Amino acid sequence: MKDSSGNIRSVESSDSILPYYAGIRYFVFQSVPQKPAVCYLVPAFSGLGAPYWNSGARACFYGMSRTTGKAELVKAAEQAIAFQIDAVIKTLTKASGLKLTDLRADGGATRDNYLMQFQCDLLNVPLLASATEELSGAGAGFVAGQSLGLFNAAEAASKLRKNRYTPMMDALKREELLRGWEQAVHAVQA
Repeated sequence: MKDSSGNIRSVESSDSILPYYAGIRYFVFQSVPQKPAVCYLVPAFSGLGAPYWNSGARACFYGMSRTTGKAELVKAAEQAIAFQIDAVIKTLTKASGLKLTDLRADGGATRDNYLMQFQCDLLNVPLLASATEELSGAGAGFVAGQSLGLFNAAEAASKLRKNRYTPMMDALKREELLRGWEQAVHAVQA
Protein backbone atom coordinates (compact mmCIF):
# COMPACT_ATOMS: atom_id res chain seq x y z
CA MET A 1 0.00 0.00 0.00
CA LYS A 2 1.29 3.46 -0.87
CA ASP A 3 0.37 6.81 0.56
CA SER A 4 -0.59 9.87 -1.52
CA SER A 5 3.06 10.66 -2.27
CA GLY A 6 3.64 7.16 -3.65
CA ASN A 7 5.66 6.03 -0.64
CA ILE A 8 5.28 2.54 0.72
CA ARG A 9 3.43 2.45 4.06
CA SER A 10 3.96 -1.18 5.01
CA VAL A 11 6.30 -3.96 3.96
CA GLU A 12 3.52 -6.55 3.90
CA SER A 13 1.43 -4.59 1.44
CA SER A 14 4.20 -3.66 -0.99
CA ASP A 15 4.33 -5.93 -3.99
CA SER A 16 6.71 -3.57 -5.78
CA ILE A 17 9.63 -4.35 -3.46
CA LEU A 18 8.78 -7.66 -1.85
CA PRO A 19 6.23 -10.17 -3.13
CA TYR A 20 5.46 -11.33 0.44
CA TYR A 21 6.61 -10.71 3.99
CA ALA A 22 8.73 -13.87 4.11
CA GLY A 23 10.69 -12.43 1.20
CA ILE A 24 12.56 -10.22 3.64
CA ARG A 25 14.57 -13.20 4.83
CA TYR A 26 15.53 -13.98 1.25
CA PHE A 27 16.87 -10.47 0.70
CA VAL A 28 18.63 -10.26 4.05
CA PHE A 29 20.54 -13.47 3.41
CA GLN A 30 21.31 -12.54 -0.20
CA SER A 31 22.98 -9.31 0.82
CA VAL A 32 26.69 -9.01 0.12
CA PRO A 33 28.81 -9.06 3.27
CA GLN A 34 30.25 -5.55 3.09
CA LYS A 35 33.47 -5.16 4.98
CA PRO A 36 34.25 -2.74 6.47
CA ALA A 37 31.39 -0.60 5.11
CA VAL A 38 27.78 -1.42 5.92
CA CYS A 39 24.71 0.29 4.52
CA TYR A 40 22.44 1.90 7.14
CA LEU A 41 18.93 3.26 6.79
CA VAL A 42 18.15 6.12 9.14
CA PRO A 43 14.34 6.21 8.84
CA ALA A 44 13.83 9.86 9.73
CA PHE A 45 10.91 10.22 7.31
CA SER A 46 9.29 12.81 9.57
CA GLY A 47 12.31 13.63 11.69
CA LEU A 48 14.02 11.51 14.32
CA GLY A 49 12.10 10.41 17.38
CA ALA A 50 13.39 8.99 20.65
CA PRO A 51 16.08 9.23 21.81
CA TYR A 52 17.36 11.79 19.29
CA TRP A 53 14.38 14.18 19.09
CA ASN A 54 15.29 16.05 15.94
CA SER A 55 12.31 17.05 13.80
CA GLY A 56 14.63 18.52 11.15
CA ALA A 57 16.48 15.27 10.44
CA ARG A 58 15.71 13.57 7.12
CA ALA A 59 15.86 9.92 6.14
CA CYS A 60 18.80 8.54 4.22
CA PHE A 61 20.70 5.43 3.30
CA TYR A 62 24.21 5.91 4.65
CA GLY A 63 27.29 3.98 3.55
CA MET A 64 26.04 2.93 0.13
CA SER A 65 28.61 1.82 -2.41
CA ARG A 66 28.54 0.53 -5.97
CA THR A 67 27.89 -2.98 -4.63
CA THR A 68 24.81 -1.90 -2.65
CA GLY A 69 21.71 -3.48 -4.13
CA LYS A 70 18.12 -4.23 -3.20
CA ALA A 71 19.17 -6.92 -0.73
CA GLU A 72 21.45 -4.55 1.19
CA LEU A 73 18.74 -1.87 1.31
CA VAL A 74 16.20 -4.34 2.70
CA LYS A 75 18.74 -5.55 5.24
CA ALA A 76 19.46 -1.93 6.25
CA ALA A 77 15.72 -1.34 6.77
CA GLU A 78 15.50 -4.47 8.94
CA GLN A 79 18.50 -3.50 11.00
CA ALA A 80 17.25 0.09 11.46
CA ILE A 81 14.45 -1.26 13.66
CA ALA A 82 16.96 -2.93 15.98
CA PHE A 83 19.34 0.05 16.01
CA GLN A 84 16.52 2.37 17.08
CA ILE A 85 15.39 0.02 19.86
CA ASP A 86 19.00 -0.32 21.00
CA ALA A 87 19.36 3.47 21.21
CA VAL A 88 16.14 3.87 23.22
CA ILE A 89 17.02 1.06 25.62
CA LYS A 90 20.51 2.44 26.21
CA THR A 91 19.02 5.85 26.98
CA LEU A 92 16.54 4.30 29.42
CA THR A 93 19.13 2.16 31.20
CA LYS A 94 21.48 5.13 31.53
CA ALA A 95 18.73 7.37 32.93
CA SER A 96 17.38 4.72 35.31
CA GLY A 97 20.67 3.21 36.43
CA LEU A 98 19.14 -0.24 35.85
CA LYS A 99 20.82 -3.00 33.89
CA LEU A 100 18.92 -4.78 31.13
CA THR A 101 19.12 -8.54 31.72
CA ASP A 102 16.81 -9.70 28.94
CA LEU A 103 14.30 -8.35 26.45
CA ARG A 104 10.74 -9.58 25.82
CA ALA A 105 9.16 -9.08 22.41
CA ASP A 106 5.71 -9.58 20.93
CA GLY A 107 3.84 -8.44 17.85
CA GLY A 108 4.25 -9.13 14.16
CA ALA A 109 8.00 -8.54 14.18
CA THR A 110 8.48 -11.69 16.27
CA ARG A 111 7.88 -13.69 13.07
CA ASP A 112 11.19 -12.33 11.82
CA ASN A 113 13.93 -14.57 13.21
CA TYR A 114 16.68 -12.47 11.64
CA LEU A 115 15.42 -9.29 13.30
CA MET A 116 14.99 -10.97 16.69
CA GLN A 117 18.52 -12.42 16.56
CA PHE A 118 20.01 -9.12 15.37
CA GLN A 119 18.23 -7.24 18.18
CA CYS A 120 19.50 -9.76 20.72
CA ASP A 121 23.03 -9.43 19.33
CA LEU A 122 23.02 -5.62 19.43
CA LEU A 123 21.77 -5.47 23.01
CA ASN A 124 23.95 -8.42 24.02
CA VAL A 125 21.19 -9.85 26.20
CA PRO A 126 18.88 -12.85 25.74
CA LEU A 127 15.62 -12.10 23.94
CA LEU A 128 12.36 -13.95 24.53
CA ALA A 129 9.90 -13.55 21.67
CA SER A 130 6.36 -14.69 22.17
CA ALA A 131 5.17 -17.21 19.62
CA THR A 132 1.77 -15.54 20.11
CA GLU A 133 2.10 -12.42 17.99
CA GLU A 134 -0.64 -10.37 19.58
CA LEU A 135 -0.34 -10.71 23.33
CA SER A 136 -2.84 -7.91 23.94
CA GLY A 137 -5.65 -10.02 22.49
CA ALA A 138 -4.42 -13.12 24.29
CA GLY A 139 -4.28 -11.19 27.57
CA ALA A 140 -7.87 -10.02 27.15
CA GLY A 141 -8.88 -13.62 26.48
CA PHE A 142 -7.05 -14.84 29.58
CA VAL A 143 -8.75 -12.26 31.78
CA ALA A 144 -12.14 -13.12 30.28
CA GLY A 145 -11.52 -16.83 30.84
CA GLN A 146 -10.49 -16.22 34.42
CA SER A 147 -13.51 -14.01 35.12
CA LEU A 148 -15.76 -16.82 33.88
CA GLY A 149 -13.95 -19.28 36.13
CA LEU A 150 -12.61 -21.31 33.21
CA PHE A 151 -8.93 -21.10 34.17
CA ASN A 152 -6.25 -19.09 35.93
CA ALA A 153 -4.99 -16.33 33.63
CA ALA A 154 -1.45 -16.33 35.08
CA GLU A 155 -1.14 -20.10 34.58
CA ALA A 156 -2.46 -19.89 31.05
CA ALA A 157 -0.09 -17.05 30.18
CA SER A 158 2.89 -18.92 31.60
CA LYS A 159 2.21 -21.79 29.18
CA LEU A 160 2.55 -19.61 26.09
CA ARG A 161 5.40 -20.74 23.87
CA LYS A 162 8.37 -18.39 23.59
CA ASN A 163 11.27 -18.39 21.19
CA ARG A 164 14.56 -17.75 22.95
CA TYR A 165 17.43 -15.95 21.25
CA THR A 166 20.94 -15.85 22.70
CA PRO A 167 23.57 -13.25 21.74
CA MET A 168 26.05 -14.65 19.23
CA MET A 169 27.70 -11.56 17.75
CA ASP A 170 31.35 -10.85 18.41
CA ALA A 171 31.84 -7.77 20.62
CA LEU A 172 34.10 -6.06 18.05
CA LYS A 173 31.52 -6.54 15.29
CA ARG A 174 28.76 -5.18 17.55
CA GLU A 175 30.79 -2.07 18.40
CA GLU A 176 31.67 -1.53 14.72
CA LEU A 177 27.99 -1.72 13.72
CA LEU A 178 26.88 0.58 16.55
CA ARG A 179 29.61 3.11 15.69
CA GLY A 180 28.44 3.08 12.08
CA TRP A 181 24.83 3.61 13.16
CA GLU A 182 25.82 6.60 15.28
CA GLN A 183 27.76 8.07 12.34
CA ALA A 184 24.71 7.61 10.11
CA VAL A 185 22.41 9.26 12.67
CA HIS A 186 24.87 12.13 13.09
CA ALA A 187 24.98 12.61 9.31
CA VAL A 188 21.21 13.09 8.99
CA GLN A 189 21.23 15.65 11.80
CA ALA A 190 24.07 17.77 10.43
